[in-house]
Amino acid sequence: MEGKRLIKSVDRAASILEELARAEGPVGLKKLSTTLGLNATTCFHLLATLAAHGLVVHDPSTRKYRLGLKMLEFARPVLEGLELRSAARPFLVELMELTEETANLVIFDQGEAVYIDQVVSRRSSMFRMFTQIGTRAPLHCTGVGKVYLAFLPEQQAEATLGEQTLERFTRNTITAFDSLRAELGRVRCNGFALDDEEREEGVRCVAAPIFGGPGLPVAAVSISGPASRLTDERIAAVVRHVVDIAERLSRSVQLIAGI
Repeated sequence: MEGKRLIKSVDRAASILEELARAEGPVGLKKLSTTLGLNATTCFHLLATLAAHGLVVHDPSTRKYRLGLKMLEFARPVLEGLELRSAARPFLVELMELTEETANLVIFDQGEAVYIDQVVSRRSSMFRMFTQIGTRAPLHCTGVGKVYLAFLPEQQAEATLGEQTLERFTRNTITAFDSLRAELGRVRCNGFALDDEEREEGVRCVAAPIFGGPGLPVAAVSISGPASRLTDERIAAVVRHVVDIAERLSRSVQLIAGI
């Protein structure tokens, strides 16, 4: 935002919405104001304004705030307007049916993976994962993030890596850059990436890149499920479906783009 004149109140309100989106649950006024460096009174009035528009919901019993359902109304036309999402939908359905695992479509924005569509496995109705539509996730600890980094042009990949913090989420998270570079080399050789309980304990994912042109990854597709079901043997059996769907979707995307 450097060099641009911002309206302070709008900027602060946007920061509140971003913080509530990142939070894993409702957040209290004190924590919000402290995290964002806002005066508590200012923060309170901003929250009250957002609540009046349905963008934020206040629970009087806990005195905490969360995002309101109105946010979905804003997100829906954006997601529906993405040609990639429309083109990919039948492929995701097919992938879910072939593997019987939840299929995900991801794009990349500001050094993060963004889940823009998902077809939930019928076998996962009682198994909730972090991979929900609209979720943003780091690159270093997700299968989709690793295929993106692995297939970026080297200079761009190094620049993107330089912006990553390699935060630890589980005991399997890769937190050393040398180890991550070695992992990305394996991903390039294999053509797919594995998230081996690196973002969330008990969850494994298999991902492959979607190319918008020669050597240019623009998105990724993955399947995710419980580690108890996605064993090494089962991954070996289903990875071909993930790669095949990604390759076919790449051709479809390139046709849409006229490449």
